Amino acid sequence: MMTTIGKLERWFRFVTEEGFRHKRWGKMRVSRPESVLEHSVKQTYLSILMYHLEGTFGNPHGLNLLGGPLRAVSHDLDELIEGDIILHEKVKNKAAAEAKARHDFEVILAQGIPQKLQGAIDLPYDLDPNAAEAEQLFWAACESIGYALFALEEIREAMKLAYVSTDFDETLVREWDSVVYFAISQTADAAKRFRSVSTFRRAVIEERERIVPSDLIIGNDAEHDRIRDEILAR
Repeated sequence: MMTTIGKLERWFRFVTEEGFRHKRWGKMRVSRPESVLEHSVKQTYLSILMYHLEGTFGNPHGLNLLGGPLRAVSHDLDELIEGDIILHEKVKNKAAAEAKARHDFEVILAQGIPQKLQGAIDLPYDLDPNAAEAEQLFWAACESIGYALFALEEIREAMKLAYVSTDFDETLVREWDSVVYFAISQTADAAKRFRSVSTFRRAVIEERERIVPSDLIIGNDAEHDRIRDEILAR
């Protein structure tokens, strides 16, 4: 182990520098770039809040209230190799995407973490085939809520132009609302089982209805899919 301890600082720098360099959201138009590192930090804080809230409800499904947020810290480690895969693209070939992500995650770990310590950094629940179903479902909901929060903020930025500029772009609002719509739909099953997910989901829906004009809200799968396909075709 001592022969590899010198790699740790270099690995820490690699992870943070590459995490900052790789930007997220691919073909989506964003008001400001978001790095993989920024996303990981925000997702960690969101996970802390959601797991804590589930604990206040008695944690009836026995979630690992500490382990979940710990996994959030490095949940996108695999994206340091090829960058972010946006939400719409991930659902196209879920099994293949997860297999590649699992491989890349392990490659990144092996570059700097001593072998005896690699088990200290767990795979994120969505990539861990041994994780309990409840853990996987809850973590997926955490990620979806994170997507929705980011998209809502982008909608707010776009809506500002409706009041101060002639450059207001209705298409941009619809694109980000398609992300909100998809993220909300992905939390439906988890919301039935976890009160914390239901609480956050309801808050997202209420905020969406508050800030998005009713004539621009994406309300059905067909419209969402059409917008998704247009984005992927860019």
